[in-house]
Amino acid sequence: MKVLDLFAGLGGFSAGFVGREGVTVETLDNGRDGAFAVTHAMDVADFHGRPGEFDVILSGTPCTEYAKWMMRGCLFSDRSAVAYPDNALLMHTLRIINEVQPRVYVVENVIGAVTFISRYLGPPAIAIGRRYFWSNLAIDKSEVCSSWYQRKTLRTVRVMGRDGKARCAGRGWRASAKQRSMIERPISDFFYAKCAAEMVKSPAPFTPVSMAESEPRCAVCNEFMHRKNWAAFHVPPDAKHTSTICIACDAPRKAEVLAKIELEKNVVRLKT
Repeated sequence: MKVLDLFAGLGGFSAGFVGREGVTVETLDNGRDGAFAVTHAMDVADFHGRPGEFDVILSGTPCTEYAKWMMRGCLFSDRSAVAYPDNALLMHTLRIINEVQPRVYVVENVIGAVTFISRYLGPPAIAIGRRYFWSNLAIDKSEVCSSWYQRKTLRTVRVMGRDGKARCAGRGWRASAKQRSMIERPISDFFYAKCAAEMVKSPAPFTPVSMAESEPRCAVCNEFMHRKNWAAFHVPPDAKHTSTICIACDAPRKAEVLAKIELEKNVVRLKT
């Protein structure tokens, strides 16, 4: 089994694959941290794969922009300071997946990325604590509860044990930023077990992932609705796509949003 770990960072995602019999792991990162020796020290935009070159692709796309998106400031009066997330690195992940055509791919990110990544890969296959995973693997929550289990560690994730009791597992908030950004070893071990089981099965035909932007356009001005709403009014995207007209073209909604923003500003003034 050949594994490619994109945006490897400190190697947490592929740690459970390293050293396994019959498994070869290659990592890719721009190497700016310098604390982890990667196989391919290069920009992901410069990497191009060949069909069948890897059996598994792991991608922990940098979450900085998505995490900022979900910070408190994004949802209240100072949200204008938070930029609309850029999906460029995600698009390179999708491109590489389509180039390599792996049997398994797993993409990880934070809750703030769900609205954006799900436009291309559909809903997350599983959420483990504060991490969300998109994959072509079939993953049942009961598998995570029984397999991904670690006793006596700092609390970050509560996992249901075999006895039906919820226990704490994973790294705690007292860990350093680098530790928190690394995918925990039990999670990597869990995905290794899933991938190893998949390799035993007969390979299914590869289904390309969609790279088409599924964000709806405004029925009036034909601009990307969520981006226009954010640029003009700093309103987060509607994941359910219930509206077909952007706020700027919808007079009643525009007045309602402006009134809400003004109310939020007044609340902030009173607090200060």
